[in-house]
Amino acid sequence: MTGKQHGTRRNDARPRAPMAVRAVLIALSAVSALGAGWAGVNAVAVRGYDAATASLVRNLEAASKDDSDLDRLGAAQQQTDAQFADAGALAPVLLPSVRGPIAANAEISKRLTALIAEAKAQQNGAGTTSTDGSEVQGADRQQSQEEQGLSDEQRKKVDELLQQNQQLATASPSPSASSSTSTSAPGEQSASKPW
Repeated sequence: MTGKQHGTRRNDARPRAPMAVRAVLIALSAVSALGAGWAGVNAVAVRGYDAATASLVRNLEAASKDDSDLDRLGAAQQQTDAQFADAGALAPVLLPSVRGPIAANAEISKRLTALIAEAKAQQNGAGTTSTDGSEVQGADRQQSQEEQGLSDEQRKKVDELLQQNQQLATASPSPSASSSTSTSAPGEQSASKPW
């Protein structure tokens, strides 16, 4: 043989890192993967929050109009409630700056849903309740209430909800924008995302 023995290490082979170094690198990789997953969950929640908030604002504006269709508005509002529920589903792992606005707008959304349900109940009850049993009077009453949409008291509540939502939006326009520094006006939302 030429002087090299079988079973000895070749000079061009790289030595392996010690076991402790490999263990630390594996642990860092696992922590990085968990951090990326946590950031992803927060990003998805922010995206859902933004969509639900836009829908809530549209529903609040529609509810404040005189000719609002309560059935359509009720269906849209149920979808908005579901969007907020989806956005806040993983609340224990969300950042507080994400969790807080989701909970606040979800509460406003639930109150709007209750107001719409109350208005629909009043509208349906007015068409069937008649003191003298006349179907014509009941139908006229139902038609006049359908033209009105929400009652004045309900309109005031909707306006209060809209103002609360706008105040919340100016205080924290979006959970994603709360951590970024922006020089925009309070009513404008920043397009920059921290991730």
